[in-house]
Amino acid sequence: MAKKKRYFMYGTVMTYSTYLQTSSHDETIEDVLQSFDNIEGMFTGRNGEFVIMGKILKTVDTVDGTPLVIPQLSRDEEKMVEVGVDVNFRIRGEYHYYFIIK
Repeated sequence: MAKKKRYFMYGTVMTYSTYLQTSSHDETIEDVLQSFDNIEGMFTGRNGEFVIMGKILKTVDTVDGTPLVIPQLSRDEEKMVEVGVDVNFRIRGEYHYYFIIK
């Protein structure tokens, strides 16, 4: 069985179709996944139907039973992520911490 990576991320989530309607740039899928000032997109959901735009805070690719420490940003760091998503992708939304398994 393949190991699944686990990600902690701070960002805003939307359906991919909403992303296409909301973003004012003409990014390709590759552009969305590429990092801009540590701001990037991650597809999630059963069929990749959602995209989270934000910052990956931590990646864990081993499962040894050790409890995972959830990283947390300061309010200033959260604001920097929010502004980065707005500046790079023209996307605004409600921001949260996410735990993603891929």
